[in-house]
Amino acid sequence: MAGAFPTAALAEEIETEHPERIRALFVSCGNPVHSAPGRDLERAFKRLELVVSIDLYQNETANYADYLLPATDMLERADFPVSWTMLQLDPHAQYTPAVVPPKFERREEWRIFSDLAVASGAPLLSRSLCQLMPRLNALLGPFGRELTPDHLLALLLRWGGQTTLKTLRKIPEGVALRPNQPGSFLGKRVFTKDRRVHLDAPRLLADLPRLETYARSVTQPDDRLFLIGRRQRKSHNSWMHNLPRMRPEAAPHALMHPDDAAERKVEEGALILVEGPEGTMSLPARITDDVARGVIAIPHGWGHAGTGLSFASTLGGGNINKVLPGGEMEISGQAIMLAHRVRVRRHASDARTARESGDGVVESV
Repeated sequence: MAGAFPTAALAEEIETEHPERIRALFVSCGNPVHSAPGRDLERAFKRLELVVSIDLYQNETANYADYLLPATDMLERADFPVSWTMLQLDPHAQYTPAVVPPKFERREEWRIFSDLAVASGAPLLSRSLCQLMPRLNALLGPFGRELTPDHLLALLLRWGGQTTLKTLRKIPEGVALRPNQPGSFLGKRVFTKDRRVHLDAPRLLADLPRLETYARSVTQPDDRLFLIGRRQRKSHNSWMHNLPRMRPEAAPHALMHPDDAAERKVEEGALILVEGPEGTMSLPARITDDVARGVIAIPHGWGHAGTGLSFASTLGGGNINKVLPGGEMEISGQAIMLAHRVRVRRHASDARTARESGDGVVESV
């Protein structure tokens, strides 16, 4: 889709013996080693000949990096959320300038990619402006001028005809744009041959038998629980965990229904073991009827021990992704991270039967 592959296919694209397999990877503000299910990427990253991480922190993915390039934070760069504009119910435009200059050796990502494009010998004209901008700036430099993304944004806004960058600088809360017009989608912006949205796509229909088989399987009696994800205040995916002022209200824990907890002799705050297809992890349990019976809810993105995240590594919790199978995909290419069946039992507290690794995954001793 749009020239991209799903993350669940990344390990295979690295490990496949083929002249065009992925041998170098540049990761921009991402943490796939920690965020993708399974351990496939941990194994695959060791085969890469070059890994470059562009980020603010040395996270789990950056542990594999040959180079860590520090990027600017949200206050050290200008921002215009281009990718979100098309999702707005009531369209508006908002621009925020940089508030403070970058600290230390932090650089804006467009500068990093521009310099990399020049250093790698990328052609002057291609699908990306990263190749063109540094060469133009080399010509403008002696005159004390520089071409930046703000100049391109100003040009695009004038082309759009609804506002200008000068106006947005004066109105920090943003300006309203023309409302979305009905009747402008079907037949005009759907690029199938007949200009219609095909809900009966052959690949979707071909996947129905698998879904029917799965639907029957989940109704069968089983002593396992269905694992679902969970959102938490002051946390988003694996982000924000290294900010002391955003400390979570409690250590990462699993939510269990009282009946499920009673059957397993699990009490409030007890340490439990969660066993999935790929391994076992431990974390405390919170007993609540906020979740249905037969379900266990565990937050995503925790388990930072052993990383360069000095504060996040002290917060505990495990990485639930490491007990889930990797490489499994829906027909859409989305990794399957919900409704896996897992076994849950109370941690054996009377004997040391396991040890916990850096990502919160328990290995047998």
